[in-house]
Amino acid sequence: DFINWEKEIGPMRVHGNNAQRAMFKGLEEKYPGKKYVEHLDAIIEKHLDLYSAATKVRDNQEYKLKTICHGDPWFNNMMFKYKEDAKLDDVLFIDFQIAGYASPALDLVYFLAASTTGELRRKYLPHILTMYHTIFIGTLERFGVSVDFSYEDLLEDFRKARLHGFNFALNALPAILNENADDIIDTE
Repeated sequence: DFINWEKEIGPMRVHGNNAQRAMFKGLEEKYPGKKYVEHLDAIIEKHLDLYSAATKVRDNQEYKLKTICHGDPWFNNMMFKYKEDAKLDDVLFIDFQIAGYASPALDLVYFLAASTTGELRRKYLPHILTMYHTIFIGTLERFGVSVDFSYEDLLEDFRKARLHGFNFALNALPAILNENADDIIDTE
């Protein structure tokens, strides 16, 4: 039941929320005028923690389109094949253990948050989303499938799903990308 769950998970939730507040406070010091802590506190007040909010975005949000999705689409679950001139030849997705029926916007925000830089997203996000939508719809049409899913529908679903990708990037990437082995948490 919820009360026993809260007794067990509550201390970890408080620690996680405080760690995220500290990180966001540091970002506010680096970027004056930003209100990262205020936004996090609003999420915590409504959902108890960022993970719970992101889970609701993934599981309970209404999306225009759902289809079979990878569920964990980021660079760590991709294999790259290169030509002799070091140019990319092919990409293969692996690790389909959490594939399911969901909005493609969830996979898209997850991939972009975890596998691209902020600079790339700031510079090219509209182009990336346009290209994604064009290729997605074109691929469906080649298979003889027609869907009512406009570019504006993709943008709306993408907006709704953003917290899902942000949560993964915020929680997983620091440990995965850490170059100092002593700072990595031993999950065993």
